[in-house]
Amino acid sequence: MMRHKKLKKNNDDEGLWLTNVEFNGRADKAFVKTQLTAISSKIATYRKMKNMSQETLAELACVSVATIKFIEQKQRVPSLVVLLKIIYVIDKETTLWP
Repeated sequence: MMRHKKLKKNNDDEGLWLTNVEFNGRADKAFVKTQLTAISSKIATYRKMKNMSQETLAELACVSVATIKFIEQKQRVPSLVVLLKIIYVIDKETTLWP
């Protein structure tokens, strides 16, 4: 049976739990946090632009409403798969690298 350690939240993480990720330095960590914050904000902004509720987005992306809420509130970092599903639901025409 696999045991999970309780992770301690760093005071400088401001809601985002990045304790499982290794960084080369503070600049790397700051870059990642900035990008994750921007992604969270964009998800909320584009969802609202599409007049879509969190509940509808969650249902169409096959994730829980809590997941959407936590991502938008910058309390949870989405996995790559969840992020791609959310992006696809919000805008099926999106190309990450044209």
